[in-house]
Amino acid sequence: MSRTGIEFPPHLLSLEFLTPGSLARLLEQLDRVDSEVTVPLWLAADSSLLRELLLAVIGKQHIRAIGPTIRDEQAVQTISETLPEGVVCLAQFSRHRLAEELAMKSRRPLLNLGTDWAAPCQVLADYYTIKQKIGQVEKLCYAGRPGPYLYSLMRLSLALDFKLALRILPGCPVDPLLLRSVRERGGEVFPLSLSHPLRTGDILCLGRGARRIPGFTRRLEEAGENLGLLLPPLEGGDGRAAPELVVEQRHQNLIKLLQISIQLLARQKFRDEQ
Repeated sequence: MSRTGIEFPPHLLSLEFLTPGSLARLLEQLDRVDSEVTVPLWLAADSSLLRELLLAVIGKQHIRAIGPTIRDEQAVQTISETLPEGVVCLAQFSRHRLAEELAMKSRRPLLNLGTDWAAPCQVLADYYTIKQKIGQVEKLCYAGRPGPYLYSLMRLSLALDFKLALRILPGCPVDPLLLRSVRERGGEVFPLSLSHPLRTGDILCLGRGARRIPGFTRRLEEAGENLGLLLPPLEGGDGRAAPELVVEQRHQNLIKLLQISIQLLARQKFRDEQ
């Protein structure tokens, strides 16, 4: 365990690798992130947003290499053989299995920036942003198709014990084990349609595909300022009808989370080598 009281794994691939207590303490630490990252980084991501944020805040001098999202086994093999000593690897992957393979083959700490199964950093940063705005989180809503953001949000709700109200795009299957766990905790799961309206005070995480439902965009506009908060997709989405856009705050919190995660991964690696 680190001096922060956070039991951090050697690789952060998904939120299930952190205990509820460590998740809570990690969120508390975000208020105290004041030191620069001095650990050398290796970055693999197509996301222009992540690249820009890391270069602007952490600095190009700490990033040894920048490559594209990891998409196949050959890339995993090549990277595992060529990663320099002492770096922390930050990467996006086309498939979660590739992240698991790199974690097994490489002796360098790995921070998952997003796969087809998990988006731990974005979800934790958004949850922290919501806490800053409203305080105690008792219930969050999600509307859209299933994907890595939703799956990480479901895992976080189970760990930190808040309810979810899910409005899923029709015809899109959801992981049955996670779905059952959410329902057992009192969560609501409905097909995304206008028959399940948004309620006053709802905190809505808007996923991809939600605007494909005829009339949904107009329903958002009608909800207007009655929504407690609206978080559109961080990339590739728009903020139409959002009562309060917190883009800059979300970016700041994402960087804070990356900073502390990098530091914890580096410390964990150092302790493991002692």
